[in-house]
Amino acid sequence: MQQLLQNIIDSIDDLVFVKDKNFKYIACNQAFCDFVGKEYNQVVGSFDEDLFPDPKVVEWFREWDAKLFEQDAAQQTEEWCTLPDGSKVLFDTVKYPFKDEDGQTIALVGISRDITEKKRCLEKIELLNQKLLYTSNHDVVTKIHNRRYFNETFEVTFMDAMISQVQVGVLLIDIDYFKQYNDRYGHLSGDDCLLRIAQTLDEVFCEHESIVARFGGDEFIVALSRITEADIEKLTKKCHQAVAELNLSNSASLIDDFITLTIGAYTAVPDSCDTVFSFIESADKALYQAKKLGRNQSVVYAGARQKSGEKLVKLLSN
Repeated sequence: MQQLLQNIIDSIDDLVFVKDKNFKYIACNQAFCDFVGKEYNQVVGSFDEDLFPDPKVVEWFREWDAKLFEQDAAQQTEEWCTLPDGSKVLFDTVKYPFKDEDGQTIALVGISRDITEKKRCLEKIELLNQKLLYTSNHDVVTKIHNRRYFNETFEVTFMDAMISQVQVGVLLIDIDYFKQYNDRYGHLSGDDCLLRIAQTLDEVFCEHESIVARFGGDEFIVALSRITEADIEKLTKKCHQAVAELNLSNSASLIDDFITLTIGAYTAVPDSCDTVFSFIESADKALYQAKKLGRNQSVVYAGARQKSGEKLVKLLSN
């Protein structure tokens, strides 16, 4: 019967070993012998320091084994071990207390499973998931957030602002005569222009509670939370200045020799009658007004609910 049991555990790919309370090996299977590079009779009667050259590994095993005998309970961990050829393997190891007929723990039984490839696969999957998440939330050309991310995130921000009664703002930013720029300089130059402007806008708003995203084509959208009307006016001016400092030539423009922006903004403290769409729509109306006035400028609208319930929109700047 004993030989039968030995044959059974020898057929298992997992490492199986048994140590007594003095931390001496008293049994193991063939997989464990292969792992340490020893014969069965060389393993039985030996200690960890006889089988593993790394003192830190030996110390770790000893502390872990002592903990099992002290707590008289199973222990589980993942551990890296070095094979005789120098390669490293990650094991998922479980150690169980082995009791005699009186219920006293007289040894421990350890089972170690090689999970190296599983771990690597899980890491690859996690990396792919991170890349997928990044791709699903970011615009490929500009590297900033995309419209999908903006819609999902601003919805949460908007509801929080409505509950907390804090002021939020939406800016729609359009690159003037960008289609003509693409026709004149080519789509690769157009992509580079979009990238540089996107990164510039990201820097302008980085110190505020903001969501900066590409809204589509040559248009960007920004949501700001806990903002004041004065802050928005300053930020729109900062956008114009920062893009002007890029000195991106645009001989196709009808208003300037360089790339310029037209900005429409709307800000208010949202109430139950407001929606994300209504805020964006108001910013779009401001953008239309800025274009109508000649482009390369900003129009900022601010809304306030009157006692009558009517929403009063006032022009702050143009």
